[in-house]
This record gives sequence, C-alpha cells and structure tokens, in this order.
Amino acid sequence: SIPGGQNRYGDARGLYVDSDGAIWIARTRQSDVLKLDTDGNELAAISITGGEGAEDKNSQPVDVVVGENGALYVTDSGTARLLQLSRSGELLEAWALAPFNSVDGAHLALDREGRVYVTLPEQGTVIRISADGTQRQSWLLKTPDNSRAKPVGIDVDVEGNIWTVDVDGNAVVMIEAGE
Repeated sequence: SIPGGQNRYGDARGLYVDSDGAIWIARTRQSDVLKLDTDGNELAAISITGGEGAEDKNSQPVDVVVGENGALYVTDSGTARLLQLSRSGELLEAWALAPFNSVDGAHLALDREGRVYVTLPEQGTVIRISADGTQRQSWLLKTPDNSRAKPVGIDVDVEGNIWTVDVDGNAVVMIEAGE
C-alpha cells in the first residue's frame, strides 16, 4: 500500500504499472499523470494539456498506459482525445474520440504488438489503434438482451483476446483474438 495523503491522487481514474515497475496514475482533477516508484516516491508529474486546438479546454486524464516504445497513451475526457506523449510530456500525436465523461471514461489497454485498445462506454464500443496510429478497428458490444453494452475496464490477454467489463449489463465480455 502506498499512502496518498490529502488529495495526492486527485480523483485518479486510471493506473498502469510499466515493465520497469513504475506506477503511472492518471490524476483527473490535477490534469496530469503521476509516475511513482513502488515506495511511493514521485518520479515525475506530467501535465496534460490536450494538444493543439485544446488550449481553452480543461484536460482531464482518465487512463494511462506506457507502450514498449516508451510513449505514454492517455485518454483525456476534457478534450475527448487519445493522446500519445513522450515520457517528458511532449505531445507526439492526438486522436479525436467520441465525447466521454471522466467517471465512465475511456480506458486503455495494450497488446503484445503495441496496439492500443480504448473503451468508448457511451458508444458501447471498443476500438483498437495500431502502434503507428494508422489502422483502426472497432467492435460494437451488445448485452444478451441486444441493448448496447457500456464497456469501461479493459485488458488484453497473452493470446490477444480482449476483455472488458460492461457496467450496464453487469457482465464481463470477451472479444476473441482475430475477430
């Protein structure tokens, strides 16, 4: 357990542990991503601005993952974008997403090939973006009664199956690898 102190984690919504054991936390209220070691020592706090054209909007990071190339991927509900940042916080790329709120916001996962998976809860969709950002694939998820699912948490297993939690349908959904 790493103590937080008063508001240290600032309505944190997402967490990721990288291959070096560093803990990355998307701090929604502070508009940044915090990097900690396993003892809770702060290694970095990277401000999230949303990128070009988003200066007038309040960035609200919801989730964070770190690619094998060292790039940070952050979903930002304030600007409705998926951001790719260098570890120093320089904006490398930004992709527009359908609007989402910070509570049921877009969450992230990575697969072994460096592809990024994003949940879009309000659209009932999971999207996959290739590591270079050029290819997209999406899946519309339905509940057993054929209504639209609301996927929030997500992960990809070693075989490439995509797992997500449907908070409206009260179910765990798997999308088989290769679908």
